[in-house]
Amino acid sequence: MNKKFLKILVVIFILFIFCFLYNAREIYGNNRDLIISSIKKSKLIDDKNSIKITDIIDIEDARFIGFFCDNSKIGVITFLKNHEGNYEKVDMDIKNGTIMEEFVIRYGNDINKYKYVVVSNGDKLSRIDLTINNKYTESKYIPINKYSINIFSMNLPEGDLKSINLESNFFDSSGNIIFAQ
Repeated sequence: MNKKFLKILVVIFILFIFCFLYNAREIYGNNRDLIISSIKKSKLIDDKNSIKITDIIDIEDARFIGFFCDNSKIGVITFLKNHEGNYEKVDMDIKNGTIMEEFVIRYGNDINKYKYVVVSNGDKLSRIDLTINNKYTESKYIPINKYSINIFSMNLPEGDLKSINLESNFFDSSGNIIFAQ
């Protein structure tokens, strides 16, 4: 009787540990508070209270969030929806900048799918023209006086990023080119 009771107790203990570990997984991207907590974990951010989220944009199972922090950094964090419907962090990229920064972000579960993303504070920049491989052009209008993340609808060509030629022109509200890359 003692051995049987001990076996049952061990099985219950193992189930308890398994359930505890399963529920202790961190789900980062389900809401603004969890997203900010995830961003705060980055060692690249000094002032953890300076984080300003622009927008949360969901495309298929991916979630894109632009943010500003430390008064001199701009970033993008991406999440993917798991089989339970929760968003798990995939990637985060932070650059030095105050007005706008551009990013090429991996998109979805496919390692070769990318999106072109611009995060802006709404100051000066009003339009971006993106040309891919001298063939495809898309214009995106940027909200003035509003923090925003802007995701171009075109998927970048699949494959090695080094083989993709991206040209971008940035315009002010009068239609003058601010800078080109």
